[in-house]
Amino acid sequence: MTKSNSLLITIDIDWAADWMIEDVLNTLDKYSCQALFFGTHKTPMNHEVIRRGHELGIHPNFRLTGENHLISNEIQRLLEDVNSSPHFIRSHCLRTDTLQLEQSFGEIATLRYDLSILTPGTSIIFQAERKLPKTNRMIRQINYHWEDSLFLRGSIESPMRFENRYLYGPTALNFHPIHIVTDAISFECYARLKQRHGTISAVKRTDIAACANKHGIGHIFESAIKQGARVDDYLMNLESLGDY
Repeated sequence: MTKSNSLLITIDIDWAADWMIEDVLNTLDKYSCQALFFGTHKTPMNHEVIRRGHELGIHPNFRLTGENHLISNEIQRLLEDVNSSPHFIRSHCLRTDTLQLEQSFGEIATLRYDLSILTPGTSIIFQAERKLPKTNRMIRQINYHWEDSLFLRGSIESPMRFENRYLYGPTALNFHPIHIVTDAISFECYARLKQRHGTISAVKRTDIAACANKHGIGHIFESAIKQGARVDDYLMNLESLGDY
């Protein structure tokens, strides 16, 4: 696998304000990088993500929905609010169980990939084609290797080792708009903004001045997207490696 298609950039929107999503899109445009977004809520920026040539999957919160009808309600909400024909899903649980997969893939004919499994601090490639027993749907599950939220909590490793470890894949990285626009170096900025405003969607650009940094997540994001692959290229190269 060549360097040019060994790095997948994914972005969990996680109720970010529209201006944050637009800033991220502008940065991706600057480096001609395609990303895979996972949407959480209704916003005009969902259409803008697709219009600018990116993939838009759904990001359900199954942590609060253990029963079939509640899982179904969450899926239907995202189909109505985010994308009516998504190819990709990522659960907030960082995993999906068989019930959640059966419900999701059973109700959404266009779904093909589940990218819910996070394997932090490793370069292991996990991908598997599997058939769901009730629906007989074939799905492909793929892991991702790094997430900015865990990085900011100090759960992965030092920033100095990031580029050498993660930018020469095959690797899938995950970012959040709030951490990119604040160029965060710790989780404190997010926690402070969330406590003050209640929701990240209410945060204005002027609110981040006190905690904005340099050479944090925003810097890492720019370093990564300079080498980011097109989504289809990354997936095709993974599939050429076979199941692991």
